Amino acid sequence: MRNVTSELRNYLETQATETEKQMILTILRHPKQATEMNVRELSASGYCSSATLIRICQKLGFKGYGEFRLALCEEIGYQNSRHFSNYDEKQDSVTMVGEVLKESITALRQIWKLMDYRTLEAVVRRLEQTPLVHLYGIGASYLVVEDFMQKLTRIQKPVLLFHDLHLQLVDAGNVRPGDLCLIASYTGQTEEMIKVARMVHEAGGVLVVITQYSPNELSRLADYVFYVPRIEEEIRVGAGSSRISMLAMIDIIYRRFLASNYEEDYERILKSSQTLEKAKVEMPDAELDLDKVLTNDME
Repeated sequence: MRNVTSELRNYLETQATETEKQMILTILRHPKQATEMNVRELSASGYCSSATLIRICQKLGFKGYGEFRLALCEEIGYQNSRHFSNYDEKQDSVTMVGEVLKESITALRQIWKLMDYRTLEAVVRRLEQTPLVHLYGIGASYLVVEDFMQKLTRIQKPVLLFHDLHLQLVDAGNVRPGDLCLIASYTGQTEEMIKVARMVHEAGGVLVVITQYSPNELSRLADYVFYVPRIEEEIRVGAGSSRISMLAMIDIIYRRFLASNYEEDYERILKSSQTLEKAKVEMPDAELDLDKVLTNDME
């Protein structure tokens, strides 16, 4: 693990310009707050331009601000600050419900802090351009990409997803240059998904990964990464906040994609809704008098 604050202090003392010094001092004084800001917010707090902040990151050997922030988070232990996913069989129902909901709310709040808007816009442009979307995931992560498949199918965006892992590997080998490929993997270390990622790269596909906010092999292999918070323990009774946070990320990508071609996609959604609409069964008034029920409840 890199000692980012030590590297910043060394750079401050040996190379930094006056403008860069103000920015570095801002980070060193409030490293935790710095990790919660995007590049524009942090550069503004240090009274410098975004270009200056990115230049500092690159001079320290990082590809950009996202990689710098990830390393800083790892150093200060941000991703390990709270764990709500420990299972306690002695909990009463009220406490258990509160813990589950608290974990999910915490995950969604942290997604907002982790969101890289440049990555979001870049992936949406790729979605617009790609002739075919390939989706990959296993276990609970499969449910995440299945949700994305359902959404894309409704707007007639060509998409492939196979439940069988062997077919996912076959599909990865059939990727064509320029195809957009999305892998969902909370750990980012699943052997099968790493193999898929390498095959996608060999085929010339564009790789997007949704994974936890910590160094892992899939994020290293990806062209674009969407991070979700690392809240759940490695040994889990089941995927909870991890699944919810990845599904939220899918919703974000999909909604932004819809905005790029709203009128045409909206018509497709209406058409699919009409296709799937079920006949409604109307109950006779005598069977259920809602006004009477509500009146009785009030009395």
